[in-house]
Amino acid sequence: MKKGLILMSLALIGQAAMADDLWVAKTQKGYGWAGNGWELEEVYTQSYTREGLVSLQTVTDIEGGVSRQSFRYNSNGKMIYRLTSAAQSVSGPFKDTQKLTRTYDHILTGFITDNDQQVLVGSTWQPSNSYRQQITRNESGDVVQMVRSVFFQGIYDPTHHFNVIYNESGDATDLITEDLDYNYSKQEYYWKPGPSYRNIVWDKFNGQIVSVDNLFDGECRIKSAVATIAGEEYRISADYADDGSWTSRSVQFDPDVDLDLEERTEYTPLDSNGSCTIVTTMGYVEDGEMIGAERHIYNFKYDANGLILLEEELYDNGGEVEIISRTVGSVEYDAENGYPTRWTVTIYDDETGEMVNAFRAEYEDYVNLGESAIDEVAAGEQVTRYYDFRGLPVNTPRKGQILIHNNKKIRI
Repeated sequence: MKKGLILMSLALIGQAAMADDLWVAKTQKGYGWAGNGWELEEVYTQSYTREGLVSLQTVTDIEGGVSRQSFRYNSNGKMIYRLTSAAQSVSGPFKDTQKLTRTYDHILTGFITDNDQQVLVGSTWQPSNSYRQQITRNESGDVVQMVRSVFFQGIYDPTHHFNVIYNESGDATDLITEDLDYNYSKQEYYWKPGPSYRNIVWDKFNGQIVSVDNLFDGECRIKSAVATIAGEEYRISADYADDGSWTSRSVQFDPDVDLDLEERTEYTPLDSNGSCTIVTTMGYVEDGEMIGAERHIYNFKYDANGLILLEEELYDNGGEVEIISRTVGSVEYDAENGYPTRWTVTIYDDETGEMVNAFRAEYEDYVNLGESAIDEVAAGEQVTRYYDFRGLPVNTPRKGQILIHNNKKIRI
């Protein structure tokens, strides 16, 4: 958990609270709790692109081992190349160990279509965890199929099918999935039906859907449908509010008690940082009322940099509320510029019922890419141009941007 937390924080640190700045930390230190004090475990040093994306990252652990990763990105800020190297010390020599190349869909710009990961074995690069995701669209540009294939024994083998069925009016009515499985008794592979949805009524639909993983958010969200999951049938419905909150219901008839069993999920966004509350309630419905209900409550709170302030799961069966898990983060900020300088994480110990220290990150050697980028541009400009706070050219001037005229910076 420690390394995952710090990697997540490294990816998010630097999105400054001040609109005209882009503060990034060139050094981050990760500490673990040693029982009576914090113990340094890893040191991260990083270089950045003008957009604030990590271009080179070096990680040194307390035992002296060093790993280094270099990154390249496309125009959408998505990683397209990563090279990993390792050494016994910071001075090297570094030996390449892994490389990753990615391509993305031209419409769903965050969707990976080719993930080519290779490891160096001896002097030969060999595929490892490589996969492809091929999208097929109809003449209207709407997705009709997505096929995921993994690299296995020298070829890319399909392992997952996602299909969208449209009616004569062009409306998507069905989502059907199937996964490659193995029958050990027959010793053969076969396609096993996955979750499917039919008779769909959409609240929103733009034709760009590639999975059934998230059907209550984004630009393709369900109003109602009939779902079949693991051979069981469910009636699905959802209501949406203008503030981004939504409530979904999954109802299945239970013939043993002659009642509907309902699972209700309520999602409430709390801010623009991704903070939210999710409440899942399950119980039988009798005369329109839920009886014997059990609730799981999930609270997620983050600061403006994406650092965890609270992540917890609570269980309520109508009596005492039980803590299933809880992670609490405390952030210290620079008084002048507002960027984080220290993030301390505690976790819930279910044996003692207390919060215990788990992890600490310290962020140092900040630079303001907004200011440095603008200064660099200003030094070489002889004509009037407009730039955003990262130093990137823009065509239309707006308030908060930078006007450069005769090598001088003027904020507009």
